[in-house]
Amino acid sequence: MKLRITIPTAVVAELDDVVHLHAEDASGAFGILRRHADFLTVLETSVVSWRRAGGAEGHCAVRGGEQIAIATREAVLGDDLVRLEAEVLETFRHKTAEEQ
Repeated sequence: MKLRITIPTAVVAELDDVVHLHAEDASGAFGILRRHADFLTVLETSVVSWRRAGGAEGHCAVRGGEQIAIATREAVLGDDLVRLEAEVLETFRHKTAEEQ
C-alpha cells in the first residue's frame, strides 16, 4: 500500500511499501491490510502506526485526517511511540480545544 501523510505546507511521510496500518476514528481503533477493501474514514487525534514490507515500523501523531493518504493539520513523526502518545497527542488535543 502507499501511505502519504501531508500537512498544509509539506509532505511528512510518503511510503510505497506499507503492509499494515493502524489508526483510530470515532468508532475506535482499526487496521488496514494490503489488498483489502478500500476504506474511508475521518481520523481522530491519534497516533497512526504502520509496518513496512521489510518489517520496519513507523508512527506519526496526527490531528485528524482522511484516508490512508492522510491529510492532517499537524503531524509529528517519531520512533518513540510512548512519547508520541503521551506528549504530542496532549499538545494536539490542547490546540484543538483552544481552537474550538
